[in-house]
Amino acid sequence: MTGATAHVIADTERLDPTVLAELAAVCARASAELLPWRALAASRPILIVGALGRGERQIPAPLLEAVNARGTALLLLSDDSLVRTVVATHGGRVTLISPSVSRARLRGAIRMLLARRGGFAREALHHHVWTAMFGAAGRQAPALYLDGRGGATAVFPFDPGWSGAEPLASEAHEIANAGARLDDEERQIRLRELFGSVAGMVHLSRDAREWMLYWPSAIYPLLLCSFQRLPAVCDLAAQADAQVLHLAASPGDVVIGLATPVALRHRATAADDGGAAFLDDLETAAADRRAMPAGVIVEIR
Repeated sequence: MTGATAHVIADTERLDPTVLAELAAVCARASAELLPWRALAASRPILIVGALGRGERQIPAPLLEAVNARGTALLLLSDDSLVRTVVATHGGRVTLISPSVSRARLRGAIRMLLARRGGFAREALHHHVWTAMFGAAGRQAPALYLDGRGGATAVFPFDPGWSGAEPLASEAHEIANAGARLDDEERQIRLRELFGSVAGMVHLSRDAREWMLYWPSAIYPLLLCSFQRLPAVCDLAAQADAQVLHLAASPGDVVIGLATPVALRHRATAADDGGAAFLDDLETAAADRRAMPAGVIVEIR
């Protein structure tokens, strides 16, 4: 999203200086201006950042009034431990951050909330799902279809001469989203007819409870990452074997698919600190963005 400068309001009196420094750095990449709480009345914020003290179980009234009046997102740094380091609540409008959060995870959470802004223009946030496209653009780029109701389907071209990812992404989404109207055998037949061995597919259901995968090549990485799983990082490419795989999905899951046959460094980052931190590492390691592998990240917040 471009146009007028976006504003991020922070409760600078209550937030730790380290948090403010990370917030300022991410805002700069998103072409967003970081403003103190006293500037609220004269601003139109896309994000408000505040603190939740120890034992507090309700959003502080001034913050609640501000986000309700403006329909903006709210990020709260909690002094109490949480079930996960980052937790999305209230339909994704409120994000809670644990005091044990790493700096990389904190930066990633802020980056997610500023999706489509500035340097994050190829990223999207829908309630509990964050997606990011990276690497090559044009004919060899993966295609991502978002249906506006939380469902996501990514198509990954494996054959350099194949250009069907973009036009076929919506059709693949319909097949994956057909539910009981298609049994697994029929779904597999239809996906093989669409993609054969020249492309793979990752689908997340609208309720974010199931991953569906079609991946006909073992040399293109397909990672499922989460610190709540054992192992925390699993390459599903070898297991898929051109079959349709169904896997239970849960908050914290990160799926990373590549349309480039390269080994991924920083694999553990995605499990420990989330998909945005992994993407940060990938961007830092690539001196030339044109040399980045092409792929898509889908994370359940």
